Amino acid sequence: MLKMISFNVDMHWSTVKRPSETKETHLEKCDQCSKFGACFCYRWRQETHQPSNSYNFIGYIGYLFYIPLYIAGPTVSFNAWYSQVCHVQKTYDTNGIVNYGLRLLFDLFNIELVTHLHFNMAIFNKNYRLVENMTFNEALPMCFFVLYFLWIKFLTIWRFTRFFALVDGIEAPENMNRCICNNYTYEGFWRSWHRSFNQWLIRYIFI
Repeated sequence: MLKMISFNVDMHWSTVKRPSETKETHLEKCDQCSKFGACFCYRWRQETHQPSNSYNFIGYIGYLFYIPLYIAGPTVSFNAWYSQVCHVQKTYDTNGIVNYGLRLLFDLFNIELVTHLHFNMAIFNKNYRLVENMTFNEALPMCFFVLYFLWIKFLTIWRFTRFFALVDGIEAPENMNRCICNNYTYEGFWRSWHRSFNQWLIRYIFI
């Protein structure tokens, strides 16, 4: 559903020639692009209209069923996806992708370690009476470790799919770009937890 909305809205904005940020203005605002004197970041690709003939049935089906991001995301706009199909992402070079893959391996090891050493999820899912009889001081750390497990689980899933998209030349927004313990407000927590969906909402809903 998110991809369907993204394709149709991007096509509509391209048809009506909705004003977008100029290259000069973007270079002034974007530190990443200004270093190289060229616009290639994800935001520029997302905000730039694609050629009218790119909004076709083949592009629509390819975008909807793009394998690396099909099941779990992260959510990527049609403009950004199609731009990187034609011109692969330049944010990550080969060494950057290799380092990202090593981080993914560390995340996989971490979630295996947490699964084998911490039984909080099993207790919450199977032993309701035990949870009901806990004191506040016992339940509080239990809830924290459950939340931590959910964080590391989704982090691993999203990094796994994003890694293979990077290998294919497609950059998607990084979900969970901050540790769960490094959030001090609900707003910051949401923006970090599902960053790609937050960007999608800002672009297509809160216009």
